Amino acid sequence: MRSSVRCLVLCGLWCVGSVGAQEETAPPTPQVLVPPSFDFEDPTTASLWYALDEEATLEITRERANVAQGKCALEITYTPRDGVFNLFGARNLAPRPCRSLRLALKTQEQTPVVISVREPDGSSYHAFIAAPADQWQRVEIDLAEMMLTEDTQDENGGLDTGQITELTIADLSNLPGEVGNAFGHKTGPQKMWLDAIELSPETVPGRSSRSLGGRLIRLDGFETPVNFCLPLGGVAVSHGPGAPGVAGRKALRLDYRLGQHRWAGVVCGAGHLNLVDTAAVTCHLRSTHQGAAAMVLEERDGSKYRHMVTLDGRNEWRTEEIPLGGFVRDPSTTDENDQLDLEQLRVVVFVVDTFDAGVGVEGLGTLWLDELGFLTKQ
Repeated sequence: MRSSVRCLVLCGLWCVGSVGAQEETAPPTPQVLVPPSFDFEDPTTASLWYALDEEATLEITRERANVAQGKCALEITYTPRDGVFNLFGARNLAPRPCRSLRLALKTQEQTPVVISVREPDGSSYHAFIAAPADQWQRVEIDLAEMMLTEDTQDENGGLDTGQITELTIADLSNLPGEVGNAFGHKTGPQKMWLDAIELSPETVPGRSSRSLGGRLIRLDGFETPVNFCLPLGGVAVSHGPGAPGVAGRKALRLDYRLGQHRWAGVVCGAGHLNLVDTAAVTCHLRSTHQGAAAMVLEERDGSKYRHMVTLDGRNEWRTEEIPLGGFVRDPSTTDENDQLDLEQLRVVVFVVDTFDAGVGVEGLGTLWLDELGFLTKQ
């Protein structure tokens, strides 16, 4: 595999994790603590949010289609371009005990979104969202499933949910270099809408769980309406019918086209999982056309291990069980001990090689992914 996937995961997520360094140069803000809840019914609450791009505007909208709840929402207008990171956030949040983050999100186009929370010591945790075009998403994040960014450290290795003082939301479009090509480029002004934001003490359903008598550590069953992943290579992300015989009824649907980025697929965050005593990666796959795909496991230090998967094009579900010993280190990366360290795992990447994939008469190929997870040793 060429180094493009490594650039995507390592460089792209480094851009997200490095936001703290950019914020240090921002103008100081008054240290007035703000309740970690925003319904934007009060027009002055727009001033509590900031943008790294000085040309971006943040204002209250009352247009019915652009309000998820109540009568008002926050409308952000920005123009993605080289050298500008499209990040928006609220600082000086009043810490309080919480278990979940809830918000309503809508973007003008399909957008790779990273949602992050930050502690006073600088440690930052984030989650990924593939936001669909022009659709409100009711996002509910179990804070225990957010993962530490690779460029920050935390003394206890876990998010202290009662110490969150900052919330940020970033559009990863138009990043520089190869990673920008993978996440995609937008042209012209863009809009993002936010509403009903709350750091809540209530629990919400998580995307990860255990089943098969505890042997399956499910990373994502893709049952929630929200896609907790980052889209790559222009792939269109949606839901489709799930694999028969599994717990859920939905699967992740990925539609790809030739002529865009070579690697088309998704990045799924996995840094929150305890993978001690696991032996294999598993998933259910279905593809409309023959081709080659790659399952990639990436550690915090950027070392990457991959396994090539053959797509049979039969449009029928099949189960993949890939022993961890079947993952080979990408020679373009280095590892201090030359072995996969699951305790350092950050992301799982699944991508189709569009240079070696069939498509239909319209140049479109489709695959479905379900029940992505890890199997423990028997």
